[in-house]
Amino acid sequence: MPPMAPKSLASTGGTTIRPALQDYISKTQALKARHLGLRQYWYLSIIGRDPDKPPVPGLIRALVTPFLLKAKESGFPAWLEATNEHARDVYAHYGFRVGEMVLVCVGSANGRGEPVEGGEGMRLWGMIYEPGIEEKYE
Repeated sequence: MPPMAPKSLASTGGTTIRPALQDYISKTQALKARHLGLRQYWYLSIIGRDPDKPPVPGLIRALVTPFLLKAKESGFPAWLEATNEHARDVYAHYGFRVGEMVLVCVGSANGRGEPVEGGEGMRLWGMIYEPGIEEKYE
């Protein structure tokens, strides 16, 4: 799988996007534009687990490490979005740094991202891994 190049919303194929998803997409694209510019990058898209289930030891390491190795081999950064403080801190352990925090879906979702009319919105941290900069994972 090759690294990603910046894309526009035109890549959605002209389908109708719900306003909350549109907000998420436009804000994450703006974050990537500010922090990655026009560079190619590896994108770890939607890593998550059911918060009501117990964590699986080693799962995040198994998912993230191959992308960090690809980033290191290619020289391209890796990008992801964390949607809670715990995830942000876990990814920081692997060498990701916070580029910026934004609120998404204000008025349509609560802090967990669940649909709630008038909700406070969900915090989202855009995070970047730059190969060769203080690697922490093992």
